[in-house]
Amino acid sequence: MLPQEAVNQFAELYERLYGVKLHPAEAVLRANTFFEYCKAIRSDFLKLNENKNDNNHEAGTRKVATR
Repeated sequence: MLPQEAVNQFAELYERLYGVKLHPAEAVLRANTFFEYCKAIRSDFLKLNENKNDNNHEAGTRKVATR
């Protein structure tokens, strides 16, 4: 759960962007949902990046068959 200061900042940004003042309970719900969404995207991005780096490393270390 996000600290109250983060929720307040989210509510201020939301009001500035959309012109809608959120009820405090709605601000907590939306801020935490948005935060979890961002964490999920970041996690997926890091996994993709990690897999890409693993593949690049493997490609650079493959042994060439000799006859």
